[in-house]
Amino acid sequence: MSTRRGIDSHNGQVVIGGIAESSKHAWYRDKEPLHPWQGNARPNYTGWNEDGKYAWVKAPTFFGGTVAVGPLANVLGMLAAGHEGTRQHMDTVLGLCQKLGGSTLRPQEMPSALGGVLGRALRCGVMKVALADQWQALVDDIGRGDYVA
Repeated sequence: MSTRRGIDSHNGQVVIGGIAESSKHAWYRDKEPLHPWQGNARPNYTGWNEDGKYAWVKAPTFFGGTVAVGPLANVLGMLAAGHEGTRQHMDTVLGLCQKLGGSTLRPQEMPSALGGVLGRALRCGVMKVALADQWQALVDDIGRGDYVA
């Protein structure tokens, strides 16, 4: 997590220069990773090949390296950014792992099957709190007569 790069804007050079989609293992004609706005989704189904092309999903890359973009990646990114709510949920989950399994699980060990499941659970917990806050803000606005979305 020490290599985390902050993103100030979706229009910033870190995003524009770094993000691309790779079709290396996907049934598309693109030969090299391309920025999403440059890529062509030209199908090229060649059959299943475990060492070649085997999916319809392009893989995200960041400055040429493969990246994870699911719930676990989101949770680890929020931890690296110092998001307090995520830290609280993570501490709870790590405490449960200690009690149930008798060993600790460090954030560095999260990229695993167990980590993926825990990442989904952590993401749900964080989102539940955020959505409850947003719901309450909406109710409060309506209570003050603000009906404009």
